[in-house]
Amino acid sequence: MLIENYEKLRRSSSAFLKAKMVSALLLCESAENAEKKALIDALRQTNGNQTQAARLLGINRVTVWNRMKKYGIDLKKVLTT
Repeated sequence: MLIENYEKLRRSSSAFLKAKMVSALLLCESAENAEKKALIDALRQTNGNQTQAARLLGINRVTVWNRMKKYGIDLKKVLTT
């Protein structure tokens, strides 16, 4: 999604639009980084138990699994670092 937005930004001729899109991209990236960090922290706190991590985060276990896949989180690496 970020790549598609970047392509729209690159083709845009409006400086105002470019500034708005850059701000939106940075905000989106920040939110994703915060979400990934929170997920990793919850997994570490629960020793990798995805169900317990989901409860800590107030989300569904399937959402935890989907976010792990989205962010490329390897449970073995999370628990050993």
